[in-house]
Amino acid sequence: MSTEVQRFTDSRTYLGNNLIFTENDFFRRTNPNGALLASSVAPTYVATHHKDVFEMVDVGTSKGKDTWSMAAAFVMHGVQARIRALDINRVVLAQAEQPYGLTLDDLAQKLPNWGLSRDCLDLFEAVDEDHIQPGPLLRSMVTFGWHDIREQPLPGENDCVVANNVLSYYADCTDGRNRLHLRQATGHIAAGLQPGGVLSVSTYYGPFGPAFNTAGFTAIPDASPDPERPLFFAYVPAIAPAAA
Repeated sequence: MSTEVQRFTDSRTYLGNNLIFTENDFFRRTNPNGALLASSVAPTYVATHHKDVFEMVDVGTSKGKDTWSMAAAFVMHGVQARIRALDINRVVLAQAEQPYGLTLDDLAQKLPNWGLSRDCLDLFEAVDEDHIQPGPLLRSMVTFGWHDIREQPLPGENDCVVANNVLSYYADCTDGRNRLHLRQATGHIAAGLQPGGVLSVSTYYGPFGPAFNTAGFTAIPDASPDPERPLFFAYVPAIAPAAA
């Protein structure tokens, strides 16, 4: 097992019944695909497909911070969106709809990561001096739910699926079971996409690239020297191998 694969394995955090939990944050610098989706991909998609509402699924929402960030960015870029945020971990799903331990000033420091103005703060509200929560408009856009992407196809025909650092857990090339899960999860994601829908996948773990390539994804070349920046896979048409 390579050093990086071992580091990935050791860095996993478990809650409850050995369910994986990954931390995320609002308007993450290391999630530029969220900003790209809101500022460019979604507006172009709704215009060319004559859509009123951009239907999106966020697989692996964890505590929901990335999901709320994308919802806010959609509003700021004039995109009407409806997001289903899914995760296998019921513990973090429960936390995704609770107030977050930061202030509006804290949140303001993160907005430049996605090129957003302070007007975005109007979409959030202070609960007390130490906690904020998404405001009514954002809460009307997002629905949280449980889903195991290894076992269940995504329901519906969605315009977009986002899977940030989720499939990495099934892409360890040293583990035949995980390779099977990767093929299954890929097919289950594809099953929930409209023909021509868009897909955004990312992983922080470069050694897993070959497994993603085998599964039908094309990597976006990334010359960034930032070791914390994830390897992003291209927005591609909804064509992927069937679940094995």
